[in-house]
Order: sequence, then C-alpha cells, then structure tokens
Amino acid sequence: MRKYKILTVILGLGLTLNMALAGKNNLEFKADKSVVKTGEKICFTFKNNSKGTVILPNSAPWIVISLNKKNEGKIVYAPIATLNLVPVEPSKSINWCWDLKAFEDKTGERDYVRSGKYLARLTVFVNKKKLFLKTTFKVKSSLSSIFDKDKKDRKN
Repeated sequence: MRKYKILTVILGLGLTLNMALAGKNNLEFKADKSVVKTGEKICFTFKNNSKGTVILPNSAPWIVISLNKKNEGKIVYAPIATLNLVPVEPSKSINWCWDLKAFEDKTGERDYVRSGKYLARLTVFVNKKKLFLKTTFKVKSSLSSIFDKDKKDRKN
C-alpha cells in the first residue's frame, strides 16, 4: 500500500512540474467531457498552440490512470500504438477516443471501468524534453446517472 502512495506522490509532483512547463509551451490536452456515462465514449484532444513542432513518441501516447482509492495510480488502459515518432506542427491538433473499457481480463473480455475519477496522461517531447500533459474526468455508471436525476427531481 505504501508503494502506491509513494508512486502517487511521485506522479503528482512530476505531473505538476510538467504541466507548468507545458503551460509555458502553449500545449493543450483536454477531454471533450468532464463527466461521461458508462457505454459512452470520451475523446481527448491534443493541440499544439506553440510556435514549434512537438513530437509524440508514438501514434497513441496516452494512458488512463485510476484516481479511485481502491486502484489509485493503477493504469487501467493504454491504447495499442504504432512505434513511430509523430510530429505535430504549430496550430495542429490530434484526437483519440476511448470506449471506457479496461484491459482484457484472463478470459479475453474487456469490461467497462468502474465509476469514479480518472486521469488521462499524454506524453510529448518539446525540444527533446519529455513532458506529461493531463486531463481528469469522471465516469458514472448508467445506474448512478438515474439515481442522480431522481435525487435532483425530488429537490425540485
């Protein structure tokens, strides 16, 4: 358990430092939704607003990390990517979408991730320096969405 807390602190410090550097370089990485329901897709966009070319280490250099207590810091998904450098010119953007399904289990099935908070982390290179950009989002199961709507209706 202590190992995960140390990893979380190291990831947090690294992401904070890299986000500060990325902000100076005018790089954007964001999700199209802050809350997504199970069964929907979420899309991520990287936009290079800088004056120079940014290099991606492969065709899909992003991962999804759980921020939920039980699995905090665990990588729940990483897309399959081609192993080639991808230059992103100034003012260009790239999009990726994810179906909210985690890695395959022992039977070869892919189930949806649990409700909770997640972090998508993108790896880029600027002037040969590795930077991590991040965006967070919440996943709500279809059932929790129904219960939330019911609670809201009762308040009104």
